[in-house]
Amino acid sequence: MNRDIALGMQEHGLEAFAANVDAAYMSQWRELGLYDESEESWGQAFKQTLTKTFALGGRFHFDLTGLDISDALNGDPDFWVDRYTAWELQQIVRNQDWLDNTLFYRNGKLLTPESVKALAIELHVD
Repeated sequence: MNRDIALGMQEHGLEAFAANVDAAYMSQWRELGLYDESEESWGQAFKQTLTKTFALGGRFHFDLTGLDISDALNGDPDFWVDRYTAWELQQIVRNQDWLDNTLFYRNGKLLTPESVKALAIELHVD
């Protein structure tokens, strides 16, 4: 079983991105058992998925294509409706282990740590 997961915007080719990095995208997480089948909250399912993926040694591949990163990081981290990908990024930057475990991409290219830092993607502590 592949242990990596892919994150990003559906409308910017998430499925193709996931296939390219050999990772499972959100529509596959449930069937892979990455979150409890009975879980009805997307927020809890997301957190279970990242926690389980991390525990299994999997990586997070995050495609930033199409995402306004500044807007995403400045939004309400407790509100995910209609801003799923932005909310996902906010959850990752609030958890050092998750942030360290994430590879970021944009327009099909893996970003260097310097490029990620230049985008202000770093640990955010409340």
